[in-house]
Order: sequence, then C-alpha cells, then structure tokens
Amino acid sequence: MRTWATRRPVLAAAVNLLVAIGLSTTLVAGNVAPRALGAAGTVRIGAIANLTGPDPNMGEDMAHSVAQGLDEINASGGINGQKLELIMEDGEYRPEAGVAAAHKLIDVNKVSVIVEEGGSGVLLPIAEYAKTKNVIVINVGASSPLIRRLKGTVYSVLGLDDVQGKYLAQWIYQKGFRKLATIDPNNPFGVELGKALAREFDKLGGKTLTDVNYELNQADYRPDLQRVSDLHPDVIASGMYGDDSKLLFKQAQQIGLTVPWYCAYVTTVKIDDPSQAVGRLFGMELGFNLPSAQKLRNKLIQRYGHAPTTPYGVYSYDGLWLAAIAMRKAGTDPNKLRDTLIQVAPTYSGATGKIILDADGQRENAPLEKLTMDKDGKFIPTN
Repeated sequence: MRTWATRRPVLAAAVNLLVAIGLSTTLVAGNVAPRALGAAGTVRIGAIANLTGPDPNMGEDMAHSVAQGLDEINASGGINGQKLELIMEDGEYRPEAGVAAAHKLIDVNKVSVIVEEGGSGVLLPIAEYAKTKNVIVINVGASSPLIRRLKGTVYSVLGLDDVQGKYLAQWIYQKGFRKLATIDPNNPFGVELGKALAREFDKLGGKTLTDVNYELNQADYRPDLQRVSDLHPDVIASGMYGDDSKLLFKQAQQIGLTVPWYCAYVTTVKIDDPSQAVGRLFGMELGFNLPSAQKLRNKLIQRYGHAPTTPYGVYSYDGLWLAAIAMRKAGTDPNKLRDTLIQVAPTYSGATGKIILDADGQRENAPLEKLTMDKDGKFIPTN
C-alpha cells in the first residue's frame, strides 16, 4: 500500500476535482471522501470513481455527471422529501483501493447502495464484499460477463462484454477480415472479452489465431506483440485502454505490426500520434453521443466547460437517477430494492435512453456506437 507521502500528488488532484464539481471533501485515513452534507435524516448513497489511476478521465466524467444528477434529484424532491446525500470515494482503478473504498462506504457510512464506475477487476471484489453485507451495487463502468454471477447484488446500466464482443466480432467479419488475433489485458474484463470475440468470430466462419492476455503497466509489450505478429493476422481485436494502449499501439508500429485494430470501449484508447491511427484504429463504444444525452451534455458544458469525453459520465448519471427512482418507491432496504430496480427501470428514460434490465439485473438494450480516430485524435462515427 502506498504511504500518504507517495499518495499526496494524486490525492491533491482528486480533491481539486471534487472541489471544482461543488462537493465538499474530507480526507480520512488517506482516502478521498467527498460529502454532500445535508441535515439530519438525509438518505445516503455511496459512489466509487477512478479519480486517479491510469485513466482518470473516466472518474472525472462520473464525478461531474453525478454532481449534476444529485442536484436535479434534490431539486425535484429528493427521496420522498429527504435530501439525497452522496459520499464518493476514489477507487484509483485498483482492486485494493476499490475494496477499501467499499469497506468505508458500507461499514462507516452505512450506505445500502453504491454506484460504481471502476472496471471489472475493481467491481467484482467490491461486489463480492457488498454481497456479504446485503448492499446493492449499481454498475456504470464494468462489463465482464462474470458479473452475472452476482445476481441480486449488481445491477448494470451498461451492457456486458458478451454483448459487445459479439457485435464487435460481427463487425470485423462483415468488413472482410478472416484471420483474427486478440490482445487483451489479463484481468476479468480482458479475458472474458477475448473469449466472447473469439467465440463469435469463429462461429461466423473466421479463424482466431491467438488470444494474448498481457499484464498491465509493463514497460515493454514487444514480446506479446511479436507473438501476434508471427501468426500474420489480417486484423487485431483488443480491449486495451489507458496508458497501456498508447504503448501497445506505438510498439506494434515499431515491429511492423500495422494491420487494423478494432477495440472495445475505444474512447479509453490513447494514441501518441493520431496520424498513425487514421484508417487503422476503429472500435465500438457504449453509446453516449446520443440525442437523449444532449440535454445532459449541455448542462455539463455550461457547468464545467466541456461535455463528457468517455461514456461513463452519462451512464453514471443514469445509474444515480435509477437508484433514486427505486428508492422513492421502495425506500433504502436492499431486500425491497432488488425487484423494484428491475420494475422501475423501463419507466425511466435518461441520457442513454430507456433502460431494460433482464432477470439477472443486467441491461438488455444498451446502445453501441461505431467509431474511428481522425488525424486530430478525436473519435468520430464510422460504418
């Protein structure tokens, strides 16, 4: 575990962000704990965002969007007249930090619901602990199909990887590619995504040559990439993200691996030189540049100067609202909220449209977008 001295720069950045979005902040035992302080009798809800770590843009989008949602919920009556209080923790995109944040929210703050934005490797251990404490987790950032095993604990506002992997494989096959290599992070997200991609691609008549799972935060990915290059694929599918994606794509160029890349959750991919990605980097993303999200985008532009740059802001906004609507009907008892969340979801039409949850509490109808990178590094729609 990092000491307070080594954590100070990232904690300072997180605190500055939370001050900027209008939430008061408290440092407790080295953890960032923003609190929307209200009078006695407020209804508490927890939130965990990756405010620091390899891709803090995701956490910033969540923090901005839930702050907006919180104001709207309280302006419209809160939870049956009681003010909704939000307590947010920094998950740092690390399982250890995420679980520590969940312990604080559950054991100290006594929340019955947590809105969680971390990836699958962070959400799964959080949810395992929440299950032992009868706490509900609203998932707005994780996508591993393993989440289905936590039926009754995790309710997902976004679609899972078995859905995205299927459609990404279909898109790749329809573009005429037949020899696929996948390269994904060695975590629950990456492993399950690779399986879903290969299963669907081979079912369609293509051939998956290899599924490489790389370790995160390495200084050199050329050995992994060479394994892929030696098999001569005509396309690569990947779940890479953050700073690792920057190095993977750069080192692929260095060894002459220049076939097109099709990436899941492509807006989390970073590229040093966008000109090298033009015509070569494509991907699917959770739909967030949607007509239904325009109202929220306008509010966030006015409030913070820019719209969300990743999907996780709009999904966090919808997740918070879904939790509030369910609590308005069923109170804060998780035993009553379980069925209520599934029942009320279709009555809410939010930034990502109507939400339909299946019997496992996972979203059936999550929108997807096809994107590519332009010369300026922006993701734009493609076919």
